[in-house]
Amino acid sequence: MIGALAGWATAGQKPFNAELWQASPAEKTRLSMADDLVRSRLLVGRSRDEVQALLGTPTNTDKWQDWDMIYVLAPCRCLIPIDYEWLVLRLEDDRVTDARVVID
Repeated sequence: MIGALAGWATAGQKPFNAELWQASPAEKTRLSMADDLVRSRLLVGRSRDEVQALLGTPTNTDKWQDWDMIYVLAPCRCLIPIDYEWLVLRLEDDRVTDARVVID
């Protein structure tokens, strides 16, 4: 059963596309690309300006205080989608050192 749910949660994933990402704020399109961003480590090592060129302006939120850049994705891929998934980035010396998808 757990394997079936994991497959359901990852169904519809797409490779990252900066143009589609920026045209789809807080929509499932972003969510479908976020796992690829994290898995490929495409953002790790990039500067804040490089990330903003790819992803646009970060989401203005008081959530995730321990992270430096935050992007809202979409309602979570869960059975009852009342929470949101977010892409969170940690920077050191103006370079991304960690990127994760988290749920609030």
